[in-house]
Amino acid sequence: MANITLTGILLDSLGEVDVGAIVTFTHETTTGQTIATTKSDLIVAPNGAYSITLEYGEIRIDYTTRYTERFVGTVIVNGDTTATNLPELLNAAVPVTPAVILQMQGILSDAEAAADTSEAFADQMTTLDLIGSAAVFATDTNITTKGYLTSGDGGAGSWKQNGVTGQTVSQSPAQLGNALLNDASGNQWALVLLGGVSLESLGGLGNDTFDNSLVRDAALSALQVSGSGRGGKLLIQNGIYLMGGFELPSLVLIEGASKGSSVIKLIAGSNENLLTVPTTSDQCGWSKITIDGNRAENTVGDGVFVEAGVNNDGNSFSPFTDKTNGSPYSYKHLVATDFAVGNCAGKGIHTSPSNYQIFMDNFSSAHNGSDGIRINSSDGIYSNFYTEKNDICGIWAGGAANKFANFKSIWSGRVDNTFGSFRDQGSYNQYVNGEAQDNYCDGILILGNGGTFINCSGNTNGYLAVGNEISSGVNYDIRIGSTAVDCHFVGESHTYKTTVGTDGKWVTQAPYFFNSYSAAQFTTFSVDFDEAHYNDLPNVILSKFGGASIGQTKAITSNKSTVSYDTDLASPDGAGDQTVRYFRATPVSTGLTRMIVYASGTSVETSEIRDTGYTNLSKNDAGPVIVGGPTTGGRWDTSLFRLGETRIFMGSDDKLRLKVGSDPVSGTDGIIIGTQT
Repeated sequence: MANITLTGILLDSLGEVDVGAIVTFTHETTTGQTIATTKSDLIVAPNGAYSITLEYGEIRIDYTTRYTERFVGTVIVNGDTTATNLPELLNAAVPVTPAVILQMQGILSDAEAAADTSEAFADQMTTLDLIGSAAVFATDTNITTKGYLTSGDGGAGSWKQNGVTGQTVSQSPAQLGNALLNDASGNQWALVLLGGVSLESLGGLGNDTFDNSLVRDAALSALQVSGSGRGGKLLIQNGIYLMGGFELPSLVLIEGASKGSSVIKLIAGSNENLLTVPTTSDQCGWSKITIDGNRAENTVGDGVFVEAGVNNDGNSFSPFTDKTNGSPYSYKHLVATDFAVGNCAGKGIHTSPSNYQIFMDNFSSAHNGSDGIRINSSDGIYSNFYTEKNDICGIWAGGAANKFANFKSIWSGRVDNTFGSFRDQGSYNQYVNGEAQDNYCDGILILGNGGTFINCSGNTNGYLAVGNEISSGVNYDIRIGSTAVDCHFVGESHTYKTTVGTDGKWVTQAPYFFNSYSAAQFTTFSVDFDEAHYNDLPNVILSKFGGASIGQTKAITSNKSTVSYDTDLASPDGAGDQTVRYFRATPVSTGLTRMIVYASGTSVETSEIRDTGYTNLSKNDAGPVIVGGPTTGGRWDTSLFRLGETRIFMGSDDKLRLKVGSDPVSGTDGIIIGTQT
């Protein structure tokens, strides 16, 4: 049977939806298969929208409200009818009375007017209402919903009809895998991205229960460059958002309200890395969020994992190129600020090799099953951060030419104390203003090449076990391992607690443990201790110690509260240098060598080198320490005095001689600098 379809919105004379009003259609004639007297009622819905189909014939129209009931008119519906909505049809009614006009003048007269009032319609809609709506709107119609599930739930969004029709009806963004929805008529709407995409606007919930994985993927799909987007922000509101692991696309920033309140959390049983920056992603990052690995309900997985970098083959948005081949290569431009990572079964933060330009600032990494941060990438900058209670290392620094500034590692080594709380095993990394405190392992463990340490200190490292902090292990504040090469220290200090463990040992067995010959150069190093333990100091332990490492002692405070060694070899006995003393210690068969210097005022009171048998060589007995050269009779005038690379000795001709770079090979080697008196 032939028919016409009318669509639109019905409003009352005040411009409000005439909710509950009834429009009755009665066929006056029998036409085709429609019998005369057949009636149909259209009840105005809360949103005012209607879509009706009228069969051909002569039709009476009555309009009933809660206040009035009136006859509107009679219309003819046939092949000549051009009306697309009720106002147009009523304008053709016979008769058309002034009353009809007054009653219906608030009804839209054409499709353009209907589109103009669609926002009034949307003011009373949620996104879920839009998904279920059968109303028909023109392409590019924009509707702003008041929430996703309910008004004011944080899921408000601006949706624009994109002109795609004939889709599966009533589909949510999570179902479509993008920031899109299909309404009940199969028309598609796209979220207007504006400043970003929030999980709530696509149906996400931060209630620590709902799985946000599909909603998150829909948001990222809309933002990633390979789709319709061009990057932008994934917005995380206040709440705990459960989700599985995911990859961060290029040009996308995850932004929360604050790192204390905006939490993304790995869903139970995922056993995967939570946030992965894939090889092909660059110019991305996150800020003001907490990344929770849900360690209690997962057995493996890092909080943040940056995949190994390779040539991006033109897919990179980096403006820089690799210096060796001129192509984009592993420049991440990854920027992460003001965030926290924790409770991961694996590492908190883990970067892979061949990645450059990773920048992280104002962050923490705590309570992880492995390292707080493990950096295997290069040329990155990490500043203002804190690692706490990690089972292995607080900081594992590999890679090359990374810079670490203003950081602290505390209470690490809780499960495995063999790796060091702050472990350097990269090349030419730089560390400024760092502290390793109260760890269950070595404070700073150096195994790398060419590291520079400025104002880096250890403080009471070596607790034996968690919960048994009065017992001590065999650990050190700074330990230089056998693989370390050419490390440089400036201005570090070490502080000790006054308590001794139940095993009779200091928590920190020694401030320094040198396992590598000529591995380190010190500008200054010092030990702070309590006055009450002046005669019971932790020792400086040396297994191998050589090269121009320690030059001269420097007088410290008169209360003997600090021991310090100064290597200003350029100006011995110059300004600020009270007494020149150089010590070169080599391994002894009975064990490690201990070096202790006590200073007071402007003079060295006692300077001694001890082996484990406590055989002393003091300044009063032997003068400058004999470290080589002729030793006949142990006489001063036949001994070699070594100061760095400089050797001073009394030659066989009774002349005071100087040799630089190596020991003299004869009694007349070197240059004459004086005559014995």
